[in-house]
Parts: sequence; structure tokens; C-alpha cells
Amino acid sequence: RKLLSSSAIPPICATTYVAEMNCVPCDLPGGMTDMTRLMLADSPERIVYMTGRSGVWTIDCRTEAFLKTVGGKVSVELVELPEVDHTSAFEAAGKLLDNIPDAVVCVNDYVALGVVNRFITAGVDVPGRVSVTGFDDSIFSIASAIPLTTVRQDIGELAGRTVAAAIRG
Repeated sequence: RKLLSSSAIPPICATTYVAEMNCVPCDLPGGMTDMTRLMLADSPERIVYMTGRSGVWTIDCRTEAFLKTVGGKVSVELVELPEVDHTSAFEAAGKLLDNIPDAVVCVNDYVALGVVNRFITAGVDVPGRVSVTGFDDSIFSIASAIPLTTVRQDIGELAGRTVAAAIRG
């Protein structure tokens, strides 16, 4: 931050929120709300929400939107990963094999890929037996053996808003 703030070019942070910086964040709550509504339309009885540690703005936004949208309509289990990565998700999904939920909503595509890979390795039918969703429409969503349902944010439009914000000062 010091290097950026000492520059003659004003820094702008896109896709997230950083205190003391001009920020143009994505609509993370709106995206997670839409994803959660999509999952609820399938009338699941039990959903696992796989997320990272609280205290990170992007994670907290998504988690709050998920919980608000579910609103007690179904049984929810929150799984907080030590790291938001494939390995942590793969290991956590292994612990679900004895009691597979109807759906696993993941904080991002990287986590979703770990969940899908663990389930497939164990012979679980994804998406037949369990639905798994990601978030961000990253390269991981298309690298999966099973195409992921994911939330796509229009980065081009976001970049345009970011530049416009910089010009307006």
C-alpha cells in the first residue's frame, strides 16, 4: 500500500474492498444470492457451504449473502477451510462422504474443483447425487471434469467502471 500511495498515479482496487483505497468491487452479495436461490430451487434438504476464514472482505460478503438467502429454509453446515484452496477442499469433502449433502456451495471455483475431484474419486455422482457450485467463473470452472455451475462477474464492465472512477477522481 505504501508504494501505491506514494505514486503519482492514484491506485484503484477492482473486484474487492481495501480500506483507504478507491475501490470498485464486484457485486459479491448479489452473485451469491443468485447462486443460493438457484440451489434452493432444487429443494435440497441439506446444503454444505464451504468457505474460508472470516475476516476477509470477499469471503465475508459471500458468506453473509448465502446465510441471509437460505434464511433457515434448509439445513446448512458451514465448513470453514484453513486455506481457500484445492487441497483443503479435497480433504474437507472427504469428511462429507459418510453423509453426503444434497448440495455444496463453494466460496470460489478453486474450492469447488477440490470438492468435485474428491467426490468423483470416491465414485459419487456429481451432479446427480450432489450439486456443487463455485464462484468467479475462473479457469478452474472449465478445468473440472464435471462442468461447474459458477457465478460470472463481468470483469470488462468492472474495468470500465474502475477507469471511469479514476477519471472522475
